[in-house]
Amino acid sequence: MADTLEKLDFDRNNIKKLSSYLFVNATNLTSILFRSNQLRDVGDFTFPGLINKENLQLGHNHIRNLPRKLFAGLKSLSSLGIFQNRLEELEDDLFQDLIELKELDLSYNKIETLSNIEFAGIPQLQELDLRDNRIANIGNGTFSLPELTKLYRELYLPGNKLKTIGGVVFCGNHELRILSLQLNKLIYVAPEALNCLEITDLDLSKNHLQSLLISVSTLEKLDLSSNRLRNLSDDAFSNLTNLDALTMDNNYLEAIPKTVSALPTLVWLSLKNNKINSTSVESGLQSIESLELTKNLITSVELDQHHTYPHQNYIEDFPEKVIANIKYLQTLLSRKSAPPSLLENRFKHNEGLDDLRLYLEDNRVDI
Repeated sequence: MADTLEKLDFDRNNIKKLSSYLFVNATNLTSILFRSNQLRDVGDFTFPGLINKENLQLGHNHIRNLPRKLFAGLKSLSSLGIFQNRLEELEDDLFQDLIELKELDLSYNKIETLSNIEFAGIPQLQELDLRDNRIANIGNGTFSLPELTKLYRELYLPGNKLKTIGGVVFCGNHELRILSLQLNKLIYVAPEALNCLEITDLDLSKNHLQSLLISVSTLEKLDLSSNRLRNLSDDAFSNLTNLDALTMDNNYLEAIPKTVSALPTLVWLSLKNNKINSTSVESGLQSIESLELTKNLITSVELDQHHTYPHQNYIEDFPEKVIANIKYLQTLLSRKSAPPSLLENRFKHNEGLDDLRLYLEDNRVDI
């Protein structure tokens, strides 16, 4: 192999095996690509000569096991992709020499458990993708190692088999900002597992949650869609002082949760496809700019907030005092309507409405 060669691209071939010490003399190589081959066997010390290596991609293969010394000596490696293989477990200390690794992609494998030993020795890790595995258990402290304090961009764990998140699984990652746990089987998330973090985005959609307590003051976006929420306690979202977007579509909520009204910075709230029968909230929604209520059981609109979208409901009345207070409404979406008479003179106080579009389809408005 030429001493001056820097990049080697073996993508989309029929390579089935990588022998030990295969690249022992390739000292100038910085990037090796083996994606979309037929790799099943990879030997120990396959890449010992790659002292300047920055990028190694082994995705889209059939690898079941990674020998403990496979990555020995790769101290300059910054990006490692082993996605879409058949890995079921990771050897202890597998990554211990990867002191400069910043991106690790283990998505679309068959990994079932995780422990802190497996990620020991990766002090610079910033992005870790574990989506679509079979992870059912995460040991306490797995992501709390001192070595992982720079793990801050995104931690992906969607599409696994997690049922509970407890203890201090994530604590210690003070710079973690985006945590993705959607499409698991979660029935419980311990408050202390999240409240120790400073995340801005949290996705818990498509799980089995019936309740939740979360108090993360840095959180800006929270997605709880497609769970089994029926009622939320009044302190469910305590201390979410920076939350501006909350999505709880496709649940079983029968009313707009009272806890939502205590969110001082919330501007966007989506509650589509629940069982909500009223738009009333005990203390109002002071900061809301957009409220999405499509596909509920609403019969009367009582909110005077801007940009309320109650289409595909069963609305029978729009009280005059509500409409009179809506000064910036441009589009009112409602459906399943009957002939108009009820809304006569309802907009007589809305002089500021230069261009009002009124849609009443699929409701039961008696006008």
